[in-house]
Amino acid sequence: LAHEEHPNLHLLAGVAHERRVVTHGSGLDHLIQASHHYERCLALAGQRFATEVMDGATSWQAATRLGTVRLQARDLERARDAFTRALEDRPGLREAELGLAETCLEAGDAEAALTRLEPLLADPGPDAWLLAARAARKLGSLADARLFAERARDARNADRFLAPHRDGALAALERELERLERGPEAPPAAETCVFAWPCYEKAEDLDALM
Repeated sequence: LAHEEHPNLHLLAGVAHERRVVTHGSGLDHLIQASHHYERCLALAGQRFATEVMDGATSWQAATRLGTVRLQARDLERARDAFTRALEDRPGLREAELGLAETCLEAGDAEAALTRLEPLLADPGPDAWLLAARAARKLGSLADARLFAERARDARNADRFLAPHRDGALAALERELERLERGPEAPPAAETCVFAWPCYEKAEDLDALM
């Protein structure tokens, strides 16, 4: 049966909004719009359409993308829910596993993040090494943070991040580690906001704008 609303269009629109956030360096409005499109994808699960639905457009792919934009907006509880849903649809999905680890990290649980990241470090790609470096930094292990950041940079030179916002996170971490290496004269390191737009400390701050 033909249907006016199609998940493929919502998925592509959501991705377009995500890309605008990365290319423009800001954009809570784009995160809200992307979240809306991915939520519509999931709401259309089980319906029939005249044209073929892209793989995962109403399940794991939409849920992973939804978790990613919620994470960037610091809507951490709902980000965790979305990544968990993606893993229920496709167990072992690397991008969702990384998303859960990053959610733990943003929630302040660096140890839980490292536990989730450990089995992912054997795979190629810079994402897991970056998140491990950030976790080590939060735990005060600067030597490990430097080592993991170097591994992340080497992997990034060979491959892209699965989540583009992590490019900025790696650059920010490298700058912070360089300041620390300069010694006592360097200003005290503050917690770095890894996203390019204002950080919203609570999910309610995001909800108030929707």
